Amino acid sequence: SQINTPWVLDLIRRKNADVIKIPALSDEYYEKLASDFLDNAGARLEEGFSTLQLVKRARIRMREKLSEETVCWLIGRAIGRSASKTSDGEKVIKRADFKELDFSENSASEELESMVGLKAVKMVVEEWSAVTGESMNNKKLGTMHKNMIFTGRSGTGKTTMARLIAKIMAETGVSNGNFSECSRSDLIGKYLGHTAPKVAAKFEAARNGVLFVDEAGFFVKDRNDSFLEEALKEFVRYMEIYPDVMVVFAMYDNEVDAFLEKDIGLKSRISEIVRFDDYTLDELWSIERKMLSDMGYSMDQGGREIFDIYMNSRMKNQDFGNARESRRLAEACVKAVCVRHMKLKSSKGRQDMKVKKCDMERAVQRLGMDDKKSGSSGHNPIGFIHNLQETG
Repeated sequence: SQINTPWVLDLIRRKNADVIKIPALSDEYYEKLASDFLDNAGARLEEGFSTLQLVKRARIRMREKLSEETVCWLIGRAIGRSASKTSDGEKVIKRADFKELDFSENSASEELESMVGLKAVKMVVEEWSAVTGESMNNKKLGTMHKNMIFTGRSGTGKTTMARLIAKIMAETGVSNGNFSECSRSDLIGKYLGHTAPKVAAKFEAARNGVLFVDEAGFFVKDRNDSFLEEALKEFVRYMEIYPDVMVVFAMYDNEVDAFLEKDIGLKSRISEIVRFDDYTLDELWSIERKMLSDMGYSMDQGGREIFDIYMNSRMKNQDFGNARESRRLAEACVKAVCVRHMKLKSSKGRQDMKVKKCDMERAVQRLGMDDKKSGSSGHNPIGFIHNLQETG
């Protein structure tokens, strides 16, 4: 990836240097290496676990650190941990023996399924997962433009979904799982001609993976910015040069039309415009409980009424953050539980990991105070609690 840095490009130009790129070792090569290593060690993988699955997992987890030495080291460590043997003394290596590769982690498809809501988005991702898998047999599909625009308000899961797509592509074997993220500051140079190498470097970092452009509406914010014009032209050019890179532009709904009109080449290179709708109240409640569960807590059902009133109030604001609002509230609830536990004299009471109604009330009041300090257009926290008590 260093080949596209400005000083290297300048050196190549001045010295008229040839550039020799040594390709990365293939999965097939590593698979043969792993198989030979196991045979020489008198070991084999457990039933249903192939050397190809091992190599693909190693490529996802190790990324650029993957090498012949690394593969042999991983297998050697796993053999050392293995306690299973066949009747003839051959060691049987299980997935769990490869601790460095963490096979216990959920697959991309399991992660996708566990995400709350986003039914239409999941359908699009499932389709592209199928296409990437099909392209293993039908090489002509490799030329399909797979670039997308993700639209929707903040906190709807656009970045998370882009990362998940990269993981799906890696698990289907068509990519190395690369995920590169960039924003305006990563792309715009200090002078004309400086932007192109920056864009090239981002594409190179995302080879065989996903390049995610966060808050891409900056491309249309200033119509007379020559640096932005240069950056967009380079994006259009590199989307054609690097068909193995899936570019995902994230922006708001009202920016899409102006963005596509900025360059005639964009429409033909964007295959999907995927809208991330705001979460419903029930979906936000599910997200809230899941976040608390991940931190080791459960939610008392009595907190649902307070949650609904608080979220309904927040959802009316222009700066509503969807799942980020659930995270803010979940973390505030945990802090409230910790304060309550600290005040208890009995250690037995501190073992109750349930978020109670009083914890939710304290969390909401605290968040309201924070919003007021930051100048947010949120509700008055004191009035909120007062109104809640009246309705109760």
